[in-house]
Amino acid sequence: MLSKNVQAAEKAGEEVQHFVDKNTEKFLELTKKLNCQFDVWQKGSDQKHHFPSSQKPLELCDKNGDIYKKTYEGLYCVGCEQFLLTFRIK
Repeated sequence: MLSKNVQAAEKAGEEVQHFVDKNTEKFLELTKKLNCQFDVWQKGSDQKHHFPSSQKPLELCDKNGDIYKKTYEGLYCVGCEQFLLTFRIK
């Protein structure tokens, strides 16, 4: 299962991190032209800010026993970023 960024980077013939960084800069340039501001800007690959803030809720869920390991099988839609339910018609 490949993420949309991985697929797009491969299609562009670029390394994923370089691809994401390049597009982040383009997006931030566009926001300046549109006179937009962010209180916080986080990239998923930001080790300093995004990783700690995304890991904390998971750590709390794990500590409370809300996370369990399980093997999932099924159809995954990269565009939707979710597993799809499948139905069999008899």
